[in-house]
Amino acid sequence: AALDSRANILLSRGDCDGCAAVIEEISTHIAGERGRLHWDELTEASSRARLAQARGLWKDAIRELSDGVRLASACGDALWNSRMRLSRSRCFSRIGQYSSAAEDVIQSRLVDRIDVRDTCRYYGALSSFEWLSPSRAGHYLARGLCLARAIPDATLERELLWGSEVPSVQSTHP
Repeated sequence: AALDSRANILLSRGDCDGCAAVIEEISTHIAGERGRLHWDELTEASSRARLAQARGLWKDAIRELSDGVRLASACGDALWNSRMRLSRSRCFSRIGQYSSAAEDVIQSRLVDRIDVRDTCRYYGALSSFEWLSPSRAGHYLARGLCLARAIPDATLERELLWGSEVPSVQSTHP
């Protein structure tokens, strides 16, 4: 868990190479390990997916997030299921798989309890539907960014901007 946190700190700082090195170190440590907590597996899959998204490797991110959705579903973890689906929706949109993206948004809303960060992710997912209406996409992205800034969560703000093609909204963070 400590290494996964370190990987996420590096990614939050924009150090994709450093994050990748720590993720590789995690893989070495857990090779052949059995009986791991599902929560550890979910956070690590999320970290690998976030790195792939930061690098624009949408299919790699989808693969990691799909593994996470399967595990979260099997363990009855509705919050991680929702979170992973919202991230995966953005990735599906980036590669033009809009029906899969829409299905993930719909499925993500079936959770009874949603926190403000998931609401940011929800607006981020909707903003990736640029093909529907560029002005609406910009509106949704602005909403998600506004909430992320209000929390404040600069990491989530950067995440919402990964792969964004909506030029009218800028981050306040480098």
